[in-house]
Amino acid sequence: MPFPQPTTVAEQLQIVKLEELIALKLDSWAGRPARRLKDKADVNELILRRKLPRDLAVNPVVRALYTETWDALQAEK
Repeated sequence: MPFPQPTTVAEQLQIVKLEELIALKLDSWAGRPARRLKDKADVNELILRRKLPRDLAVNPVVRALYTETWDALQAEK
């Protein structure tokens, strides 16, 4: 699972990197696709609005899902 494992405890909010956020959303969607459609839609929006590259360094666990999503979005242009 691509969920981050914090190494320290902090009182301030710790922000995950974009690649980690995308991995979390794809992993959540893959686990419960009928209930987590918003997670997949969020990834679609991030790819489109941020013009993310196909080779973005997402977690290997969800790498195939990311490239499949990226390819599908490119095919619709």
